[in-house]
Amino acid sequence: MNGMDDLLGALYLPLVIIVGGYFVLALDTHVARNNKDLFFAIFSLSLAIIIADFGDKVFSQLDFYTVERVILNVLCLSLRPIIALLLIRLVIKQSKAYLFLSSLAVLNVILSSTAFANGFVFMIDETNTLVYGPFGFFSTALTALYLVILVIFSFRRFNSKRSHSGIIVIYSAAVVLIAAVISMKDPSFSTVANSVIPVAALLYYFYMHIHYVNKTFMEQEERMQLQQVALHVSQLQPHFLYNTLNTIYFLCEKDPEKAQEAISRFSDYLRQNLDSLTKYELIPFSEELEHTDTYLWIEQLRFDDRLEVVYDVQCLDFKLPVLTLQPIVENAVKHGICARENGGCVTISSREYGDRYEITIADNGVGFDTSAAPDTSMTHNGIKNVEGRLKGMCSGSLEITSVPGEGTQAVIKIPKPGETRKIKLR
Repeated sequence: MNGMDDLLGALYLPLVIIVGGYFVLALDTHVARNNKDLFFAIFSLSLAIIIADFGDKVFSQLDFYTVERVILNVLCLSLRPIIALLLIRLVIKQSKAYLFLSSLAVLNVILSSTAFANGFVFMIDETNTLVYGPFGFFSTALTALYLVILVIFSFRRFNSKRSHSGIIVIYSAAVVLIAAVISMKDPSFSTVANSVIPVAALLYYFYMHIHYVNKTFMEQEERMQLQQVALHVSQLQPHFLYNTLNTIYFLCEKDPEKAQEAISRFSDYLRQNLDSLTKYELIPFSEELEHTDTYLWIEQLRFDDRLEVVYDVQCLDFKLPVLTLQPIVENAVKHGICARENGGCVTISSREYGDRYEITIADNGVGFDTSAAPDTSMTHNGIKNVEGRLKGMCSGSLEITSVPGEGTQAVIKIPKPGETRKIKLR
């Protein structure tokens, strides 16, 4: 009776794990449906092994040969490699290689079934004792081969530098392999060996779950980033268009010919750049510089000699987010230079360094106190938009320094590499 109680106690834990695995599979929304079906099959076969092993232990207590023990041991030896084969199917598509691996599993079933006629793999003698034959190693060796393949292809498909979850699949494979080898030397250990199979399967399920959750999180993060970029661009587009048209409006009274020229240039600018304004990707610095040059040309028409522009462009060979330079320059003009009675100068320069490109926008305007609390105006929001797009799209940064009464300097840093085309500024 105590022996039966021990068997039931050994059966309890794997059954709890398998039933719990069914609940997890049913409720999980991250793992794909076809993979869920495979895991259902894996847990079901694991349950079959547990029940078969329990039945074998019951019949092993008899003192005479029983065909039931042969059937149950054939079932256990046949199902171990099949479970590992189904785990491989989770990471390998249907192919000739997988069909070859499947044929080995079929061969194992055939070899194991020979126990009814001979002892090639195992036999049950007259005293009801399990004895392994010369091919008794085949099921364990095939399972080991499958587990090695599983580890290799799991790392190729799922493992990444961001995640070290691959250790889970190594651990689960090692647990099954060690238990199977020990059970070959000590048949009484087979109950433990069969019990660890659902545990290893559940660990591998957690491994895949971690991968799919991380993948889903990264995809959501990328979508949110693109949505944020779209919001930034949508906020900046009407802002720039409004100010440009407002400038042309004033020119219509002051100098109609210049206004006409401004409209012509602005139309050319729109034809060249409106497409890029709706693309949430990096653009050549040359295009952003042309965009800014058009803005400054129109602003100089409005402010005459109160606005001086100096270009010191030493490099163009990089990319940056759309509407990065123009809002900073516009801020320098409107809130730096034009706040001074006599106006001032805006200098735009670019430099190349070993690991980055730098754009500097400097003005000798009124400046401001950088230690003061930022306001909530559209100007401040525009600067935050530029910072957000620089960081999110190219790991860039924006640094602003200012001295009241002396001016402001903004430095945009863009990590390498990039590409652009040559342009000619006016």
